[in-house]
Amino acid sequence: MKTCPDDNVWQYNTNVVFDREGNVVAKCLKRHLYFEDQFDIAPDGQQGCKFITDFGVNFGLFISFDVNYYEPAIRLVSEGVRNFIFTAAWFDALPFVMGK
Repeated sequence: MKTCPDDNVWQYNTNVVFDREGNVVAKCLKRHLYFEDQFDIAPDGQQGCKFITDFGVNFGLFISFDVNYYEPAIRLVSEGVRNFIFTAAWFDALPFVMGK
């Protein structure tokens, strides 16, 4: 388990999904930071999630640079997820960094 930072604050780049009644149904923490020194890296198992909507569609959720890595993007596909919500503050070219 990670120890608490010196400032006693964890700060993650996070996506949150709410249902129609305002309940949290999914939370995804970014694992692979891209020049985001202000954020902490998500603990194992906390990144890349999936959820089912009230209209029966299973969605995977991950953030930006995580698309380049097995965890979470490929893992979600291997678990049968075919619909994704992918948020990003990106530019108009693919990165040349690929991870495993």
